[in-house]
Amino acid sequence: MRIEPFSLLLPKELPTKAISSFFEAAKYDIRQNLDNGLYSAPVADALYVYRISTQVSSHIGVIALNDISDFWDGKIKKHEKTLTRREEEYVTLLTEWTAVIKPVLLTYPSKPVITEWLLQFSTANTPIIDFEMEETGERHQLWSVMELSDLETLQTFFMELVDCVYIADGHHRTTTIANLSKVSEDRLGNLDFSRLFGAYFSEDQLDILGYHRLLTLPEDLSVDQLLGQLQNWFEVEQLPQARFPTAKREFLALTDAGTYRFTLKEEAERHLLDAHLLNEFVFSGVLGLRDIRSASSIQYVEGSKSLPELQQLAGPDRILFLLHPVTFEDLFYLSDMGLDLPPKSTWFEPRIKSGLAVYSLVNSNLV
Repeated sequence: MRIEPFSLLLPKELPTKAISSFFEAAKYDIRQNLDNGLYSAPVADALYVYRISTQVSSHIGVIALNDISDFWDGKIKKHEKTLTRREEEYVTLLTEWTAVIKPVLLTYPSKPVITEWLLQFSTANTPIIDFEMEETGERHQLWSVMELSDLETLQTFFMELVDCVYIADGHHRTTTIANLSKVSEDRLGNLDFSRLFGAYFSEDQLDILGYHRLLTLPEDLSVDQLLGQLQNWFEVEQLPQARFPTAKREFLALTDAGTYRFTLKEEAERHLLDAHLLNEFVFSGVLGLRDIRSASSIQYVEGSKSLPELQQLAGPDRILFLLHPVTFEDLFYLSDMGLDLPPKSTWFEPRIKSGLAVYSLVNSNLV
């Protein structure tokens, strides 16, 4: 992979209180903030080291550009089908913003030499951004890599060690930009979609959490009836207390009557995800749902929620299915094979804030 330096737009000043509100509003305020001069490019073209730290973990990666041709050549790999409606929404937003307000999260197999270099660089240099979220204690730091020798070292690492990257978060942004890159320049005005704005974190610098399913039962089906029907394919047992799944192929269902564990009676193909099996045997097999993606009876619940928060979602007509996190091995394998993961299969941590690092789409050569 050839990563490219660029001039990043950064907020000149962040609020001292309720800083999370600034990022939450970025989607709505970014155009006004850019017009009002609240963002600037404080450094010349650079690569950027980005670290997100909590009280229990630290994650470090690189923010850079990549030629969008790498997506078409299969070097930027996807694992999720995109929706035309969402892509059309992004076309409108990108055109309005004339910028990308959050990098696509990209991952790749662990390369210790890259991680070690990033850690050494961050220790030896002063960050250009350093703040803490007062609500969560999460700390965000950003360093610019500008010296020619450092740029060449980091670029060489990626060229020689990273053959491809995998989209962790940002499928719709990626496909929208890729499609716009093929639109004639006279239709795009002065906007340049030839580059993908990405944050590159190796697998050892990311956590994959479970992505759960909240099912609202139809009026003619009770929780007990559903559990009874599941016994055709699963071994079902009630647990003394709620917990998360501890291994692949272990499903847990939170109900208002307690927590149930169910395991598939038959062998399943190794790289099939638990989400595949839940869709096949429960949502399609029992409930007859054919289009899982658009089913209004299924809500997706991010894996960052605590167990007490999740328990509150269950009710007399609602079951929350807890899924074990997808492994990087399965993610890489399915992506390499060109296969799609079921919608909302992965929840990655840490989360990058919208509006912290902004990439301008304006082509200065055309202004």
